[in-house]
Amino acid sequence: MSQELLQASVNLRSPVALDWLDAISESNGILSAILAVIYPKLYDAGWQTINHLGDAPKFGDQDILDQWVSVFSGIGISTVVGIAGKVLEHAVLSFKEDRVYYAYFMRDNVHE
Repeated sequence: MSQELLQASVNLRSPVALDWLDAISESNGILSAILAVIYPKLYDAGWQTINHLGDAPKFGDQDILDQWVSVFSGIGISTVVGIAGKVLEHAVLSFKEDRVYYAYFMRDNVHE
């Protein structure tokens, strides 16, 4: 099986995205710490993977890894729910204020 070069999402390859990652770094660290408490094995797997990516000379964009303060290998806009190995049906009521919800996840192809 051939190994493809892992690269950061195109959405994260701009100075604005790096600023955004810096702005949410404290939250990322807190969420990683929560994962360490509620699911230590998954935290360890994520930590090992992120460290491995940082040591790998073939990773496409080291600037993003320098800003990535999370054991999760991906982030999307949604809601944060601390449930491991379960399915949760979820809905959000409409709000008048502006809100952003993030969903953190671990991609299997990054951990392989």
